[in-house]
Amino acid sequence: MSLPLTVTDGTKSTLFPVTASNAFIYQTGYEQADTLENGEGFWLKFDSAATLSITGDPVYAETIAVHRGWNMIGALTVPVAVSTIETNPLGILSSEFFSYSPASGYQTAVTLQPGLGYWVRVNQSGSLLLANHPPNIPSGPN
Repeated sequence: MSLPLTVTDGTKSTLFPVTASNAFIYQTGYEQADTLENGEGFWLKFDSAATLSITGDPVYAETIAVHRGWNMIGALTVPVAVSTIETNPLGILSSEFFSYSPASGYQTAVTLQPGLGYWVRVNQSGSLLLANHPPNIPSGPN
């Protein structure tokens, strides 16, 4: 999972009160996280299907710090094509992006979807730049 919006209270207990587990992020191993942040991917366990509502501001761009090896990252408010993701420094990606579903296991992702988390491996520390700004829509007659 990931946060698709910027929220005022990013605590796990406020955002996901009905989970059967703590939230876990992945650094060099799994770590419990009480506060969740944009750009992070995280694991939660639910006892049953649940519909939750998150209120906040949209995120159309995010620079995500990554470390050498596997990283679990988050997505934005809008879908982002993997082909548009930039890296700093250039060429640090050493794997495709992978999503996970209990029903189907790991799948290669061509688009990062809001609210989901993704695995990616990099060959050195750096950052990933995700961006997908919506087109400008006129606010009224010209």
